[in-house]
This record gives sequence, structure tokens and C-alpha cells, in this order.
Amino acid sequence: LRHLLQKRFGGAGVGIVPITSVTAGFRQTVQHTFSENWTNKNLLDPVSANDELGITGFVFKPQINAKADTNRLDSKNLSWVKYKGSRHKGLDKFYNARLFYGLAESNNQVTVNFNNGQSIHLNLEGKKAVNAIDVAREEPFNEIKFTFLNQNKLPVYAVSLESDTGVIVDNLSFRGNSGMPLTKIHEEILKGFNEENNYDLIILQYGMNAVSPDVKDYHWYQKGLDRMVKHIQKSFPDAAILFVGVPDKGYNLDGQYITNPGVPLVVEVEKKVAEDNGIAFWNLFEAMGGFNSMVKWADADTSLANKDYTHFNFRGASKVAGMLYKELDREYNEYLKASEGIKAANLN
Repeated sequence: LRHLLQKRFGGAGVGIVPITSVTAGFRQTVQHTFSENWTNKNLLDPVSANDELGITGFVFKPQINAKADTNRLDSKNLSWVKYKGSRHKGLDKFYNARLFYGLAESNNQVTVNFNNGQSIHLNLEGKKAVNAIDVAREEPFNEIKFTFLNQNKLPVYAVSLESDTGVIVDNLSFRGNSGMPLTKIHEEILKGFNEENNYDLIILQYGMNAVSPDVKDYHWYQKGLDRMVKHIQKSFPDAAILFVGVPDKGYNLDGQYITNPGVPLVVEVEKKVAEDNGIAFWNLFEAMGGFNSMVKWADADTSLANKDYTHFNFRGASKVAGMLYKELDREYNEYLKASEGIKAANLN
């Protein structure tokens, strides 16, 4: 989806990437490595009021070094993260990097290395809930490393790798998240990210983890989703919001895979929440063919899903992205036509 939008409207870069990730080795849009001495809290952990999670659902804490030496960046005690461009067009080099971090105490620094060459030292003295420090270069670069030399606690949220113009897409994926835990991210934090990034569109895609063949009543999930959507609306008051419904999901019934009975129930709940809160809804289950479509996608001569009959493979994911882009593009063109009609009426 990022590729299609940037191809149409311009822009480059992978957007926000977390500091560490259990799926870093699988990600193809950026090469992501990091030291092993980071600690973190996330959405699925028990969190206290002091655990101020970032927009990714994580807060990361680098190793504290009371006697940090800017000349010894090879120390095993220092926490670091490195990003390298991928081979994909638009993602092979970086134009601008932004580091997001929370309320910082004194004596915190980060050293930034470009392409294993030039380095700069930056003081991290932000006094807001979300602080962003830009690391721009006159020439594009394809590798950047952040090494933290903090003598006090420092909440670090993410790095964004992006261009100065065009469309930027942040893919904030999170395994095992039903959507409801998003309310654990403080409104102040989300508003802080919105202030820095000025989001135009929020796409919510959750629900697969709530689907169960044994559940008949999803009223509890509806209440949780409603609370979550209202939280997002308050945090991003000027952004449009689109809820993408769950896709089909296979269920093994007596040795034969069919649509999980919970899928259409969850779809209806998500649709109702979208309608009640005045946000857009895209019925992915219906768009991919409805009942038993996941089985057809997985068993096709050119398969579009894995044989767990739950997850798309890369071909299926690309197909879904194309379907969503087509819907967005169609609505955008309708908007342009309507705008031209209004202009013409005003001129007359």
C-alpha cells in the first residue's frame, strides 16, 4: 500500500520503525538490527501510569551508563539501533531520520553514524511527552546508527525514516493485539505524535485475535472497540479514520476447512462500531469473496495464503493492498469530481 501511494503521490521512506522488534528478521522494507541490552514495555504487558507507551505500543529503555564516553562507541554496555535501506524502490536510501523520545532528564546523548562514516553527537533534552529530533543530511544515505550515551533514564519510542514531501506510511503492526489495548497508550502521547507528524489518515485493522468458533456473542468486543475508536478520535481529531474489517479465516470442521463461524459476527461488530462513530469501514471479508474465500485463496494454483488458512502470503498481502488502494483511489477521484462540480456551480 505504501508503494502504491508513493508511486501515485510521491514520497519515500519506510516511516516509523520501532527500536527493537521480534519480527525484524522478517521485515523486507528495512534492514533492522539492534543491541540486546534494551528493555521495553508494551501493550500486552501489565503497565503502570509511569509506563508511557509510544505510538508503536512500545516504550524502549536504553542501558544507563554513568560514565559514558563518546569516544568509545564500541562498548558492549551501550545500547544501539541501526537501520539500513532495502532493495525496494523508494526504500533503498533515506532522506531524513527523526528520533522520537519521551520526557528526558539531564545528561542524555545520542551519537548518530551515517554509512559507517561521519558521526554527530546530539543532546536529548526534550521536556515534552513526545519529542522529535531531526537528523537531516544534504545527501541521501542508506545506513544510520543511533548509539545512546545516557546517564539517566530515557524513554525512547521509535525512529522515522522518510522524505520531506509526499506520502509517508507508518505501519504499526503488533502481533496478538485485538485492538482494545490501544487505550493503554495515553492520549497525551498520541497527541504528541500527531503534533509532530500531522496524520491525515488512520487505518485500523484488528479483530483476527478475537475470532473464535465457540463465541456467539461479541457484545464485549463491540464495547471494547467502541472505547478504542473514541480514544483514537480524541487523540487524532483532524484525521480521517478507516476501519478495515477482518478477512476470512479457515476453521477445521471434521477434517474440512470452512469459514470460521466467528468471522461474520466480528465483521458485523466492526461495521457497527464504525457506523456508530462516523468513521469509514471496508469489508475485507466481503471484498475477498466472503464465505470460504480463504480456502480458495490458499488452495489456488498460485496460492495467495498459507495452508493455516489464516494468514496471507506475500502475494495475497499485495493483492489485498491493491484492492484497498483501488477503493481509496476511486473515492479520491469521486471527491475530485465533486470538488470540480462545486467550483463550477460557484462560478455560474
